[in-house]
Amino acid sequence: MELLQIAATPSQVQDLLNSSLSVQNRSCFAMSEPDTASSDPTQLQTRIERDGNEWVISGRKWFITGAAHPACRLAVVMGVSEGEHAPEHARYSMVLVPMDSSGLAIERNIPVMDHLSLEGHCELLLRQVRVPFDNLLGERALERRAFGGRIADFSNVQDWIAECRVEIDQARLLVLRAAWRLDIEGTAAARTDVAAIKLVSSRLQTRLLDRAMQVFGAMSLSPDTPLARLWAWGRALRFLDGPDEVHLRTVALAELRRAKGRRGANLAHLRRWMPAG
Repeated sequence: MELLQIAATPSQVQDLLNSSLSVQNRSCFAMSEPDTASSDPTQLQTRIERDGNEWVISGRKWFITGAAHPACRLAVVMGVSEGEHAPEHARYSMVLVPMDSSGLAIERNIPVMDHLSLEGHCELLLRQVRVPFDNLLGERALERRAFGGRIADFSNVQDWIAECRVEIDQARLLVLRAAWRLDIEGTAAARTDVAAIKLVSSRLQTRLLDRAMQVFGAMSLSPDTPLARLWAWGRALRFLDGPDEVHLRTVALAELRRAKGRRGANLAHLRRWMPAG
């Protein structure tokens, strides 16, 4: 409604905005695409091309909130409307597309972390959808800084990759030490090491997956990748084989016992070097 309020023509206000304000109809905003980071709309691939007195729209949108609502009558579709000759931030437009337009289909309502919203986070397919020329919303739609490049080229993502590599190797070494102690000294002696690796590995799993999900964005919440399922099971690992707090207590008590055992020896060593009297 805010977009309509800002950029709609008088006829669009009459036909669309007023009915939305009276809750007769609802709308959805269709920008996000499967192969484009939603934080960088300059990479959109949906095409909006003029053909006489009509706009022809082709593309795929997803995670479009509210598109499955029974009262949703309108999609505000964002896409590329100008060629490469236009300035980079002036190539994009928004077009008002009725949900019952020929060629517009709701492919699916995408579950988010196994939750299926009744109003929908939908994938929309637009196949040569035609709307009147007057359905253009404003003259140009985008005034935003672009990113460009591959996700892996960004320094923060490279930092995450390096941190994941180092943390995985650290956890692996801790597992090997626990296994060595089990073999050499037995179960009782390795109790603290086992508690430590249970704590470290479960926390590491969710931490690494959290970074991966941040890279994949909304796709990571859907069934299209295994990330959401792996994250959910990883979170369960933090109490399935004993909660983190129990493992922390085991390690802490072992450390306190070790400190108490050293206290007498440290005091005797200190007295040896103290001057008499």
